Amino acid sequence: SVRKQWYQRRVRVTGLAFNKEVALFVATETAVHSYKRVSDSTPLQTFLSSDGCGLGLSLLTDHHQYHQFLIAPKNKFLFFTVDDPGNNLPMDGTRSHIAWYRGCLVSVSFARRTMLKQDSICDLTIYDMSNKFIGFTGTFPPVKALLVEWGSLFVIGKNNEIYKLNEKGIQEKIDILKRKCLYDDAIQLAKNNQDDHMNLIKAHGDHLASKGDHDGAISKYIGTIGHVEPSYVIRKFLDARRIHNLTQYLEALHEANVANQDHTTLLLNCYTKLKNVQKLEQFIRSEGELNFDVETAIKVCRQATYFDDAAYLAKKFNQYDWYVHIQIEDKQDYRTALDYINELPSLEKKKENVKNFGKQLMDHLPEDMTEFLIQLCGETEDPPPPEEFIPLFVNRNDCLILFLEAIVAEQPESSSQVYNALLELYLRDSQKEECREQRTEQVVEMLQNDNARYDPDHALLLMQLYRLQPGIVILCEKRGLYQHVLDCYCENNEYKSIMDLCWRRGAEEASLWYKLSGILQCGRTRRVEVT
Repeated sequence: SVRKQWYQRRVRVTGLAFNKEVALFVATETAVHSYKRVSDSTPLQTFLSSDGCGLGLSLLTDHHQYHQFLIAPKNKFLFFTVDDPGNNLPMDGTRSHIAWYRGCLVSVSFARRTMLKQDSICDLTIYDMSNKFIGFTGTFPPVKALLVEWGSLFVIGKNNEIYKLNEKGIQEKIDILKRKCLYDDAIQLAKNNQDDHMNLIKAHGDHLASKGDHDGAISKYIGTIGHVEPSYVIRKFLDARRIHNLTQYLEALHEANVANQDHTTLLLNCYTKLKNVQKLEQFIRSEGELNFDVETAIKVCRQATYFDDAAYLAKKFNQYDWYVHIQIEDKQDYRTALDYINELPSLEKKKENVKNFGKQLMDHLPEDMTEFLIQLCGETEDPPPPEEFIPLFVNRNDCLILFLEAIVAEQPESSSQVYNALLELYLRDSQKEECREQRTEQVVEMLQNDNARYDPDHALLLMQLYRLQPGIVILCEKRGLYQHVLDCYCENNEYKSIMDLCWRRGAEEASLWYKLSGILQCGRTRRVEVT
């Protein structure tokens, strides 16, 4: 092979190292350079630092620190890449030896003990560079060398004694850090080794809570959401003095979409107890993804008398029944409730709400409610039977008459229950002097209407109950009960009507004439002019 000389300089070199980029780091007592080969020409030289180091105080780190070049001048450690002056890590003291072992920096420095001679004892410190903590400190007799061989770290003393340092397992390291209450270091160590660290965060939260640092504790518990049962944390903050911390944790549960109905109830109760209306409205009126149970939120808002917020939720999330319930039971806004029912998307929902709240609406908005029911029964597709709504009109006979009249006008084929109800209402009103004539005419008109689907037996019973003779006469004649009609006329001394009945129906039933003859012979009548 052909040898080439690229660079020559008379200087005391204290450290050399090649990194994976085929670059050479050179450390002297006064400087650090790097040499990188870019072609067959002279390599690229880069000045990195005016700080140098003594012999044996430089090394190349492993992949944990990205294969950086490290030197240990007085009171600091310096890290270098090929083109970068690197990081400065202040560290008091003067070191005699350094080594790199499994991602850790091993440093031997002279002990600072005034009562001992300077060279009689050394401090050995192992820095865990990945996890940012000191993994070991110890004192040794004067050290001659540090060796990393066969996967172990050896310390060789000046008298040729050899000490082997064995690294503890990850779990043992974590346990030691926990005993020293160095939870952040323990958590970082577990993370870097892909070990389960949630129990460590929980333990850290427990530790802070026991020390009275509830704000710090809740921040740790929030970090365990999804791994630690929420009830474990909630129980620790049920004291009224910790309501702010509890609120913070419950908010985090909802943001993580792991809250249940009980958590939503508890959070909203916290807002109401704190009288934090802004937070409450921000929670329930957020435009993002739904992260709580709507029905639970509605119930809590109603219980705390935040009726507008409850109504907002019910309307936004199409909780139809709840919205109507709030308007009627909580706000007594019957007009809004009726308008909302009228705008519901399905006939079934309208019927359901009328069934639940129709009586209250009829009591407070009788005319509007009657008009709504007329429209509802006039639906073109699958209209509800009008007789379902008759019970809503208790003590509102005037509105019920309007309703039933509209129904039979639009739906002549309505059931006998509808006609019977309307007929009875007419009869009741006929007992009042001011509307007797009108109602009697309406009864007679219905009875004479061959398309009216009233029950004849029931109608006759009603006529007899309310002693409405015109109705009795019409029904008896329709059923061929002429003897009953004659008796009815006789009871009321309607002699002309008796004669008229005999002339009209005597051919069909000759007994009418015989009965008339008997009446005349008994002197039960007077002279009647017959034409």
